[in-house]
Amino acid sequence: MLFGGGLLYKHLKSMESEGNECCGIVGYIGNRPQAGPICIQGLQILESRGYDSCGIVSIDHDEKGKPFFVTTKFASSDRFGGDCIKRMAVQGATTHNHNIAIGHTRWATHGDKTDVNAHPHLDHRGRIAVVHNGIIANYHDLKKEIKETYDIEPISGTDTEIVAILIGIELDKDKSLFDAVQSGTERLEGAYSFVLISILEPDKMYLFKNTGTMVIGVSDTLQQSIP
Repeated sequence: MLFGGGLLYKHLKSMESEGNECCGIVGYIGNRPQAGPICIQGLQILESRGYDSCGIVSIDHDEKGKPFFVTTKFASSDRFGGDCIKRMAVQGATTHNHNIAIGHTRWATHGDKTDVNAHPHLDHRGRIAVVHNGIIANYHDLKKEIKETYDIEPISGTDTEIVAILIGIELDKDKSLFDAVQSGTERLEGAYSFVLISILEPDKMYLFKNTGTMVIGVSDTLQQSIP
């Protein structure tokens, strides 16, 4: 993860040399509109043979100051996946020059290799965007419940979108985003790490996990400003 412009280049490079055979997550939040280039660089460092898609979502604002998501994601056209990050580096290079973004390379566990199944995933009302590493073991039960109880049909075939919808359902109950994340994820089974951004709180990034490693880097300038 990247925070305040602090790029964890050495750490990510060490991960690259050790080999990376899972989903990769990278994010940026800071006072400079450089989220896109930093996330693309992070995805390039996190490349692993066999990933099948990649994506980036950032938050922009319209002329009235209303926040909205900007999303770019591609499935690979070859068996090893390398072309999707190359496409992202070209087509997404200037698309995400904003102050906050999250990116992802996918190692498929649920759903085919398609643009739709690539992360990030939104909730059913488009308020939150989520990227995910891991497997939700009770995904099928939760998907069935969402359909039968709330009549919500996911767009993708992923377990990740189910989590976004669960959090969105809690938001529909007028909960705060923090409380919605807590209650929306308490029934998840499996191993997972998530990063979430939202147009409801466009200057914040939520991280939650139950296993694995999540690294947060803070720029030297920001560290000096922390009491």
